[in-house]
Parts: sequence; C-alpha cells; structure tokens
Amino acid sequence: MLRAGDLSMLYENGFLRYISLGDYEIIRMIYHAVRDENWGTLPHKISNEKIEKKDDSFKITYDCLCQQNEISFLWKCIIEGKSNNDITFSISGEALTSFHKNRIGFCVLNPIKNFAGEQCSVTDPDRNRTDSSFPNFISPHQPFENIAQFDWKLSKDSMAILEFEGDVFEMKDQRNWTDASYKLHCTPLSAPFPVLIEKGEQVKQKVSLSLKGDLPIYTSDSDHVSLSIDRHSKKRIPLPSIGLELQQKNRKSDKELALLKQARFTHYRLETHFNQRNWHSHLKKGASIAESLGASLESALFFTENAKKEVEKYVKYAKKYDISAINIYSATHKVTPDELIESVLGILQRNFPDSLIGAGTNAYFAELNKDRVPINWLDFLTYSLNPQVHAFDNPSLTETLEAQGYTVGSARQFSWGQPVHISPITLKPRFNPDATSPLTTKPPRGLPSLYDPRQMSLYGACWTLGSLKYLTEAGARHLTYYNTVGPGGIMMGKKDSPHPQKFRAKAGEVFPMYYVFREVMKRTNGRLLTLKSSHPLMADGLAIEEKETLWLCIANFSHKQQEIEVQIEGTNATFFSLDETNVEACMEDVSNFDNLPKQEIPFDHGVFYLKLLPYALGYLSIKQ
Repeated sequence: MLRAGDLSMLYENGFLRYISLGDYEIIRMIYHAVRDENWGTLPHKISNEKIEKKDDSFKITYDCLCQQNEISFLWKCIIEGKSNNDITFSISGEALTSFHKNRIGFCVLNPIKNFAGEQCSVTDPDRNRTDSSFPNFISPHQPFENIAQFDWKLSKDSMAILEFEGDVFEMKDQRNWTDASYKLHCTPLSAPFPVLIEKGEQVKQKVSLSLKGDLPIYTSDSDHVSLSIDRHSKKRIPLPSIGLELQQKNRKSDKELALLKQARFTHYRLETHFNQRNWHSHLKKGASIAESLGASLESALFFTENAKKEVEKYVKYAKKYDISAINIYSATHKVTPDELIESVLGILQRNFPDSLIGAGTNAYFAELNKDRVPINWLDFLTYSLNPQVHAFDNPSLTETLEAQGYTVGSARQFSWGQPVHISPITLKPRFNPDATSPLTTKPPRGLPSLYDPRQMSLYGACWTLGSLKYLTEAGARHLTYYNTVGPGGIMMGKKDSPHPQKFRAKAGEVFPMYYVFREVMKRTNGRLLTLKSSHPLMADGLAIEEKETLWLCIANFSHKQQEIEVQIEGTNATFFSLDETNVEACMEDVSNFDNLPKQEIPFDHGVFYLKLLPYALGYLSIKQ
C-alpha cells in the first residue's frame, strides 16, 4: 500500500491499482501492456525493482521484460507519487526483436461505480475542450477519441485530471468484455493493425494524475464486510434456468450421471456444426443424456452457406427430442446475419412450436452490441462471456462480476422485453474472435489455453457464485455454464487430468463449483433477493428466500480470512463452510460435503457474525 498526499493505492507487480480518496475510488488501474497481432497480452517479468516509500509520497523504478515466443520488449519504468496528490508514471521501452503488434503502451481504467452517467471533459492535442459524460449503458463504440487530457469532477469545487504524453489516447467501454471499467488506451483503433515494430525501435509514454480544488473528505470503511438485503428493492427475482454444456464426446459414467442428476440442471447445451460429418450422431447421444437426466436440450446450430438444406436435415433428426431453446449462429460470421435468420427461422418455428428460438453471437457481448439482430423476429437474444479477455489475475476476475450484470441491463435496452440468454459462460476464452493470424491452443510446456487451474479451485467456485448472483439480479433468464466433465467442467470424470503438472485433478474428483450449482438448484422454487456487500471485491453473496427461510451462499474472494457481518433480521441460523480444511475430502466424495458439521449462529443485536477462511464458501440458513 502506498500514499501520495490524500491518495491511497496498491502497488502490485509493476502497476498501480485502486487509487482512492478514502473509500472513493478514482482510478481502478494504471498499467502498460504489449499486445500481439491477435490482441494477446504478453506476460511480463520485473527486475531491478527499487521502492522508496514515505508516509505521503513514494518513488518506484524497475525494468520490465515482456516476452513470449519470438516477441521480446524491455521497459524501463518510473512511478512517482508526491505529497500534493500528483502521480506520474513514465515508461521508456525498446524492442529487442522485430515483431507485429496491435498496441504497445499505457492503459488507465476508471471504475464504473460513481462514474456511469457523470460529467467529464476531453481535451484533444490541439487543446480543444469538449464537455460530455461517461456512458450509462454500455457504449458499442469508443465514447471519446483523440484524447490528450481527460478530467472529471470529484465534487462541486474539485476535479481529477489525467494527462497523456507519447501517443494519442481514446476511451473504450470495457463492460463489452465484462471488465468493470472505462479504459483510456493509447493508439486509436482507427489506426491500421497489426504493425511491424523493428528491433531497436523505442516507445516513450507518460501518464500524469493530479487533483485540483478543495477536495471532498471521504472516510475509509472498516475492513469488515457487511452483507444486507437491499431494502430499496422490493423485487423477488425468479431463478433462471441453469445448465451446462455437453462436449462432443458424450459418454458419461454411471457416477457422473448420478452426480449430474443430483444437481438437477434444467438443460444441457449441445453444439451442432453442420460442417462436421457426424453431427447427427452427436445430437442423438446428447439428447439421450439430457433425457436420462430429466433435462431438456439447448441446441446451438452453426449454419454454413447451405443453411436451407441444413435446417431441413436438422428438423428430420431433431424433431423428436425435447429441445427447450435453439440458438441460430453462423459458422462464418461473429453475429447471426439477418438473412440467415430469415432463411431458417420459419422452418424452425413450424417444427418446434414449443421451443424458444433466438440468435446473437457465440462470442462476446461486444459483438452483439455493435451488430444487433432483429429481435422482433426472435424469442431471445444470446451471447457468451468469460472474464479473461484483458486481465487474468484473481482480483481482475472478481472485478468482472459486477460488469456481467451491466451486459444484461444493456442488452435489455435493445431486446424490447425479450429474454436475455447467456450461453456459455466459461473461465477462459473458447476461441479468439479477433485473431488476425493462426492461433495455438497449447503454449509450450503449458496447459491448453482453454483450461484454467482455477476451474477446480475454491476461487473458481467463488467466482461462479458471483456470476450467478449478478446475472440473475440483472434479469438474465437462461444461463449455461462450463462443460460437464474434464478440465473445463464441474468434475474431472473417469480419467486423471492429462496435464497433471498444471491441472492436478484426479479421476472422480468433484470440483468445488459443483456445490454452488447443486445447492442453488435445490431452491429453484425460491426467489432471489438483492444482496448488497460493503466490499464486493472482498466478499459477496447470493440470497434466496424460500417460505420462512432465507438461504445465503457467501464467497470470500480474497486470500485472507474475512470477518463477515450479515445484517438480516432472523431468529436463529445454521452455518457451515466449504474451505481449505475440508475441500479435498469434499472433492473426493460428495457425502463428505453433505456431512459437514453445522453450527448454530446467534443473532446478536441485528447481526449474524461469520468468519470465512481464504476463498471459502459459506452456507447460511436464517429462520425469519
């Protein structure tokens, strides 16, 4: 933790995070990045780091090597924080090899909270000033371009000013990719990319933050997290339909089927690619599994230029199956084209009168936001999401949870009352819709890029709970997550992990996120209440009201033990947690979770007090 006058912030791995006045966050992050020709962010390694820290100022210098495959780029960095609330971040870099890049340099993130809809001003390189405001709903295009200075009010008599040197900056609404921020970045998207940067070429940039005027006084809240029901919201939200994705290899063991049956998912998503020869046999197996589990099928159809013939073949094979939803996609377009919808929609509607039929994108909300489909023809809009388009550490993944709800709220602005389906939701990108050259799915000596070790972790379960919370509270009606089994699933399956050095799951293990889904799906007759957290990046929860009981599942997103205050009226409560002391046993055998000891929690002056270990999930039942 560092201070620059009245400002506090976190220095982490070369970057500044959470620059704040008391509890008022001004900047979410200042960082630099090297983006390759497929928009991949190169990993970086810091050396020669020196930190001079005083009570109200600091100076940090370090070298930063960005290196991957044939790309190598070296930065020399200086960060200074002064007692007068000024912060400067300077970088001077040199290409150690020649390579193609899409962008190199600074990014500055403004948080969404307290900023959406508020006034701001842009000054261009010619010193022309324009007054505007931060987007409320997610902007499909750059809200502001040609930026040399950007400022906004902190109060009636004070403002924050960002100044940029070394390149032209513009703003992007990062919520399009579920980052909870507005991003000011260098190199306009209107400029050609990728561009060759020659060995020896240099890049120099500087970002300066200053505060002007009589600063407001913001106090810092206690580190204790408090959870409470939002009394201003009278909504009782029905739970959405929740399902998983079936892989093309659909065989399941009896144990796997029994575990999936216990979880009582409403549907299973199955992709049908008409350019694959055996699509009809995969469809048959998938429908059989869904039926055996008492669930319906969500059918994701990827049409080629022969859509008319393909839809007729699909009807022939699929008409006898229980299909609750049909997603219309194009094998060659990011967003479903109007002409494809026109060619297949009528045939699907006549032959599947009880199925919901929708379209959108198999990629990110950003694609649908820029290229909107004709909703008046359809029953729903659909898009997928994952939290790792731009950043990959745990705090950044936690930040995306809030933004997931913003995608639903913005989609509902152009869905004209039709439901929003999100399918599928994964921890890692399944493919790169913006790639400009061939990609490898397996880095050297690494885990395939589709998989993340956090899939089998307590943190992965916490992130899943947060995703369910924000998407449901925002009004999503249909959610499809993860695979059923394997490194991208909710359990390992009948074989050990094929990548034991990076993904250490053993055959038969059940991942912690399974216990999020199973316990939520037990309560589908209940109603979700809006639960507020005083520190949502530290801990948050989901609340379901069922008859005279309020059930909460609470996630500790941090690597530290958290004190949780639950400010909810009740007579008594029972509590247990899934945490580092018992998670291995629960992964080995579901009965160990069911037999976890429960403790009575007393109601103490309007509050229930809990302790959650790092990355733990707490389960609390309150009698009302």
